[in-house]
Parts: sequence; structure tokens; C-alpha cells
Amino acid sequence: MSENRNRYSSAPLQNLKQAKKRSKSVPKTPGIASSRPVRSTYNFPLLQLLLIVILPLLFIISLFVKDNLLFLIFAALSVLSLMVAWIFSAFLTNARATLTILHIAMIVIALFAVLLSPPKAVQNTAASTMQGDQSAKESLLSASMVSMMQSQQQQTGPTATPNPGNASFAQQRLQDFMSAWSRINYAEMASYCLPSWINQQDSAETAMFHLRANRTIVSYEVLEITGNDSDQTRTIHMNAVIDKGNGNPPETHRFQVLMVRINNEWYVDPRSLSSIGIIETEAEIAARSIATIVPTATPPADTRLYYNPNGGRFYHLDPNCPSLLPEYLPMTASFYFGDINKPEFSQLVPCVTCRAPSRD
Repeated sequence: MSENRNRYSSAPLQNLKQAKKRSKSVPKTPGIASSRPVRSTYNFPLLQLLLIVILPLLFIISLFVKDNLLFLIFAALSVLSLMVAWIFSAFLTNARATLTILHIAMIVIALFAVLLSPPKAVQNTAASTMQGDQSAKESLLSASMVSMMQSQQQQTGPTATPNPGNASFAQQRLQDFMSAWSRINYAEMASYCLPSWINQQDSAETAMFHLRANRTIVSYEVLEITGNDSDQTRTIHMNAVIDKGNGNPPETHRFQVLMVRINNEWYVDPRSLSSIGIIETEAEIAARSIATIVPTATPPADTRLYYNPNGGRFYHLDPNCPSLLPEYLPMTASFYFGDINKPEFSQLVPCVTCRAPSRD
């Protein structure tokens, strides 16, 4: 009984030991693969960076730049990267397949963009044509603007009537100022003005703008200049025809411009550029005379009347009538009231300024 127990209890142990010996004694045959082979997977970090970051960024840049060369570079790099990924089994199978699908879609878009874009020569031709048309339009526009400005200056530019004799330095300075006024150049106008006055202004050009207002100089005439160039101040008397742009005809204004000499340079005092009065033309005086003539008492026949024999249309009671320009005063040509109806005086009209007597 005990022998049988020993035999049955030791048999499994002996079988286990014999199995271990057989497994150790069987040599492994090289070159024979196992029934379930396990294939290793590599990460390829540089290839991963190229497929996930660099190439998609290049694709986006190509879409914005719209350059065929960038599209082709992207497509070539994408195809090459995908080939490397599949040949060397980079990444997991699902990740590799997803990247392949995405890159094929981007490659198709890139190639489609290359096929639809016109040749570069055509683009350059179109761009040059557009630039040529734009430059031609700008040239025509600038030429028309210059022509318009020149015609406007010719129409509205002031014409200075020089004073007899050589113009003084003060008068030349005033002429420069009036020329800048006609061109509406406020900076140049300010450069001819009194420095002390300019320093009191917040903005010299703004002050010139308010000084000019809506007054456009059509023409001007220097009548008289007091003093000489050795004085510190001079007063220039002048008449200026001014158009205010209000639909009314231009009017002749009288100015007394004060010129101040500082460091041998003459400057205009802007405070003296206010008109001291409007000078009426003969047509305006005639219209006003006809409209407002008032019968006067018949004077004696020996009453002396005065007139301008060089085209004057009025006869005057005062030889220094203020309605006339200073260069025509005093009037020397005269006749008696008894001769007023003679043919040589029959076309004259009485002046209402000096209250010349009217005809019977």
C-alpha cells in the first residue's frame, strides 16, 4: 500500500521534470518565425513634425499667397513624406491612414489651384496693363488739374498796375504778398506779414485764411506811397478789384496798407488790410445818379462846372469831387452853367456826390 502511494505521488513530479529537460534539450532552429509575429512600430519624430505642423502651415501660406511654386513644393513634400511613412511603417496604422487622407485632400486642392491659375506671363501682362491704365488715368487727371488751375489763375489772377517810376522795396514786398493772396497760398502770405503780429496768432495760416475770407483779388493798382525806403514805416495807397464770389460783380476797394521795415526787410501789417471804402465805377455812379437825381435850384449862368475831357460822363460842382480817383484831381477842364445845353456838354450827367445842378 505504501509502495503504491509512493509510486503515484512521485509520478507527476517526475513527468514535470522530464518535460523541462525535453524543453531544454530541444534546440531552437534559427530562421523559423513564431506562429504569431509581433511587428515593432517607429515614431519618426521629424516625419511627424513635417506631416502635422510644417506641411499644413505651408499649405495655408500657399492659399494666401496664391503662388503656384509654393503649391507644387507642398504637393511634392507631402507625397514624399507619405511614401516614407508607409514604407517604414511610421506611426500607428490608424494615425497613418488619417494623415494620408488629409494630405491627399490638400494635395488635390493645391493641384486644382495650380491648374486654374493663369500663366505667370498673363498675370504680369494683366498687372502691367492695369498699372499702365492707372498711370494713364493719373496722368490725365493731373494734367487736367494743372490745366484747370492754370486757367483759373489766368482768369482770376491779379494784374498789377505799376506805379509810374521805379517801384520801391516796400511796394515790391506788397506785390509779392498780393501775388500769394491770389494763389491762396496762406503760408507764403504769412511769411510777408509783420512777425510781431504772426507771433500773436495760434496758427499763422489759419489767421491768413480768416483775413482773406472770401475775397479774391482780380487786379490792383498802387496809387501813392508815402515816405521813402529809408523810413521805418510807409503807407501804400492802392485800389483793388475784389470778387467776393457771391454772384455780384467785382467791386473796387480802397486800401491804405501799412508797411513796416524790420532789419532792412519790409513786412505787411495785416491789421491795415481792411477796406476803407468802395469806389464806384462811372456806370454805377450813372445808374445811381439817374435813380436818385434830385432837382436843384437853378444856379446863376456864370456858375463854373468841372468835368474830365478824357471820356468823363459827369460834370461836377466841386473840382476836387471825392467820387473821382486822386490822379484825376483837381479837375481843370470847366464850362459855365449857361453853356450846359451846348452840344459838347449835352451828354454830361450831373454828379450827385458834389450836388452839381441839373439842367432846366
